[in-house]
Amino acid sequence: MASQIVHFARLSDRDQKTATPLPKLVAGDRLELHVRDAGGKERTLPIPPSAAAAVEALLAHMLREERVAVLAEDQEVCPSEASAILGISRPLVVLRMDRGDLPFRYVGKHRRALLKDVLTLKSKLGKRQTAMEALAEDTEDLIETYGLSSACRGLRRLRPLPLPSAKHPDPVRLRRSRRGALDRRYT
Repeated sequence: MASQIVHFARLSDRDQKTATPLPKLVAGDRLELHVRDAGGKERTLPIPPSAAAAVEALLAHMLREERVAVLAEDQEVCPSEASAILGISRPLVVLRMDRGDLPFRYVGKHRRALLKDVLTLKSKLGKRQTAMEALAEDTEDLIETYGLSSACRGLRRLRPLPLPSAKHPDPVRLRRSRRGALDRRYT
């Protein structure tokens, strides 16, 4: 299946002022679309009840000044389209593909991922973001409750140990030799 361009649409300012939200549909309600062509001929198209909820949601999002795109779940998207959906950069999408977080296939030299896989990843990222925000909020509460901020100020910034090299195969010895050199310099 060929990838289609993801096109986001939004209401113009003029349409925003004139459009009204759909009333909440209940069982038995029918939704019809009235179309008037340039010649003035009018046609009425019935909207099936299963599609009425989608139309209602589409219009509600557009009235909230959100950009909207309608896509098929089994549609394939390229990394740049996936990045627009996920709200992250294209190189990060490619990294997620290489890691196995986002399944994909090659079409020639080009990567393609299923939209449902992209939406699954978006859901996972959303859950992870929510958990991180809750953790940050808990940490702020602990700092305020127990006064940990003053204790944290006294801690020095820890530096990672250097990797072993031919000159200094043991990182602990390297750290000791640095400390000794510093001690000798200031004594």
